[in-house]
Amino acid sequence: MIDKQEYYRGAAILRLLCDARTDSVRPSAAGFVVNGNVYVLIKYATRTTSPWRFTFTPSELRFADEFEPRGKVVLALVCGGDGICALPWATASSVLGEPRSWISCRREFNKRYVVAGPLGDVARRVPHGRWPSVVFSANGVDRNE
Repeated sequence: MIDKQEYYRGAAILRLLCDARTDSVRPSAAGFVVNGNVYVLIKYATRTTSPWRFTFTPSELRFADEFEPRGKVVLALVCGGDGICALPWATASSVLGEPRSWISCRREFNKRYVVAGPLGDVARRVPHGRWPSVVFSANGVDRNE
């Protein structure tokens, strides 16, 4: 039997592996390290419709915070079967608040993701097709946005 976590995280990992810019993906304490310098934390929600809510464990938050000075950190939020909302860690952290515990995503049909947390909404909406290109962009923002 396929575990739910394997199913949802696998969708994100497969898109990453099929991208020509991916040289390596290795598991890490709370996520994956891509090409040796990008830490990817993948969270998933099984709900089939918007909104989706994602909670974070203290160890996930601590690991992302500790990795950030050494490389880039990207958050991949698998929104049921809808898609993957991808954010640089700095953007996600700006809405997490203290204590940092959750982020939500919502999306209307054919629109971008609206990401929110205890401190409010992310200033810009996140494109539906941003994953996995955000992993490889220099500043976490695609040139086409």
